Amino acid sequence: MEDFYKNVLDFVKKVKAGGRREIKARAEEAQQRIMSGKLDRADLVSELSVLFNYVGCLLYWRGYQDNEHHRRAINPIERPPDEHKDFNTAVTKMLEQDMEMEIAEICAELERRKVKGEFDIDYRPEDFGPKGRAWTEEPVPRSIKEAIERIRRNVKRKARASQRQLLLALPKKKRQRR
Repeated sequence: MEDFYKNVLDFVKKVKAGGRREIKARAEEAQQRIMSGKLDRADLVSELSVLFNYVGCLLYWRGYQDNEHHRRAINPIERPPDEHKDFNTAVTKMLEQDMEMEIAEICAELERRKVKGEFDIDYRPEDFGPKGRAWTEEPVPRSIKEAIERIRRNVKRKARASQRQLLLALPKKKRQRR
């Protein structure tokens, strides 16, 4: 089985080197020769080897592309939308200072700092901040509450992780010599 993988990888290297059309044409030729049925055993083995290498190469490429797609889906790069960046940084800084801040306090501070943001309210985007809706309007929209709680969870998680790192980085006690 290891020889098969070695042959497939060698075949992939050849194809990458620029012989993709030639190898595809050779595989099609091998398929036609096999289908003709006029081959002795040695030629049949040779033609099947060409086909297996070509199919293995195709499966290798497809598996690599699928792997990249799934990796990106499982581990996406999380970026806040442009209209949320100011909001996210302001709320993150506030929560790093005081983790237990209430949502109303956060909204009042956002209003005082004149932070702008855009949120979907009832399935349509609305601007908050300077010359938009006031952050302090009651009741606070659910999308803003959820965004603040999501940021709160991220800040807590990062704080716990840094505490764990500090614990792991503590110097070991020196042994006392007797």
